Amino acid sequence: MAANRPGDQFTIHDLAKRLKVSAKTLKKWEREKKIPEARRSAFGWRLYTRGEMEKIEKVVKDNGFFVRSNGNLKK
Repeated sequence: MAANRPGDQFTIHDLAKRLKVSAKTLKKWEREKKIPEARRSAFGWRLYTRGEMEKIEKVVKDNGFFVRSNGNLKK
């Protein structure tokens, strides 16, 4: 699990680690409207709350973006 950030904010890298995918994959899914668009910091960084990460994780699993093989998420 990702470490807590001030105000319960997490980066795209935290979400990528949680889902075992690359940040590049998450950005692609966002462009393709497969996952909700992230809020942005003043510097343009994508930010997520714990609840938003859980929602995105559910969307990914419910829509079969991955098939489990040997306990690992795969494309």
